[in-house]
Amino acid sequence: MNPLKLACALFSVTALSVSVGAQTDPIAPLDKPSELIGNAKVVIDTKAAANDNNAFTTALYERIRGQAGNIFFSPYSIWSALGMTYAGARADTAKEMEAAMHLSLSGASLHASVAALNKALQDDATKNKYQLNIANQLWGEKTFEEFFLDGFLSLNKTYYGTSLQALNFKQDPAGSAKIINQWASDKTNARIKNIVSERHFRGSDSTAMVLTNAIYFKGNWAAQFKKANTKEAAFFLDTKETTKAKFMSQESRLRYSEDSDAQLVALPYLGGKLEMLVLLPTEKAGLSAIESTLSSPKLASLISSLRTEEVQLKLPKFKIENKRSVTEPLKSLGMTTAFDKRSADFSGIADPKKVSALLGNSKLHIFDILQNAFVEISEEGSEAAAVTAVITGVVAESVKRPKRPKVFTANHPFLFLIRDAKTGAILFMGRCSSPV
Repeated sequence: MNPLKLACALFSVTALSVSVGAQTDPIAPLDKPSELIGNAKVVIDTKAAANDNNAFTTALYERIRGQAGNIFFSPYSIWSALGMTYAGARADTAKEMEAAMHLSLSGASLHASVAALNKALQDDATKNKYQLNIANQLWGEKTFEEFFLDGFLSLNKTYYGTSLQALNFKQDPAGSAKIINQWASDKTNARIKNIVSERHFRGSDSTAMVLTNAIYFKGNWAAQFKKANTKEAAFFLDTKETTKAKFMSQESRLRYSEDSDAQLVALPYLGGKLEMLVLLPTEKAGLSAIESTLSSPKLASLISSLRTEEVQLKLPKFKIENKRSVTEPLKSLGMTTAFDKRSADFSGIADPKKVSALLGNSKLHIFDILQNAFVEISEEGSEAAAVTAVITGVVAESVKRPKRPKVFTANHPFLFLIRDAKTGAILFMGRCSSPV
């Protein structure tokens, strides 16, 4: 008999298959920065949640940077989807997920902090006239509904804003995939239309749950580029080969820093709450060296060195779409037991006795984690989206104006991040190896 599996999707899209776990008590919603639940104190710390996400970001990037060409993903989407799944993990499965996710928070404190961070990010979007939508959804095989524990469903409803929607994975795999993909499209302004396919359900009678998380962002630059200034020029793919790209240009006061290896510039979006950071190696072929030493503390140090300068900026227009499995990268981060159908422990998701009666020695486990992600950079601003699916089976600084502006010409491969300036949370990360 096939092992039971669980799926979870986020925008960007990540899909996981996870084993069922043991029962937990429902957790009440929190209205204060800290509160007692039973005998446990729950602390809401959005900064800690952001820092944990950022440490996960650079660790995961280290595992995927070996792929050729452009890269774009939403670490926040993957991390959030894992958080939903981690709520049902136990024993070694939970410990490995904690390490891979770089968690300093745990239990209800983690989930409450993520909920508070999501709310703060979306509240800022409403106030500052950009779009930032973060959404979660649980999808369950209708014949397995009695397996799922009230504590797990209650926690996800309280902190991740989602209830369980029953689908007929067994009898109608194509229809189930269509419903989930329509949800993905609706949440990402039609930028991501396909996160799962009927093959994720067909040929198996054991898909129990799919967890999906979507994140969509669209914002205008605080200082938009004039289209009349966009010109075609050479972009160096390496020290010799070039391609033609359309470069936007402007001169304005931006936060900027540099050292012997790289330049860093921050481009704020309208409202000043979100910004894009562009990290440009000094040498045309210097990106690999920058990537090999990138870490969360080093990135934080680079960001802390930013100072307001007059900058002559040239940045190529580009569009990147990526679809990948992050299962192997997560395994390389030490999260292996969660994917093992014999030893995974997700007894916090489903009744282990009922699962054992159905599956024997097989357990609910993560089958795969997929992500679809999209970004487009233009004169007006940026648009980015990501969907993750987990499939389970059973303030500007005042400085003197310099005599000469800093020159920042992104005409060779560079890294870029879209982040929340207040908490530092990295929502999206990418590498532009070629803008066309």
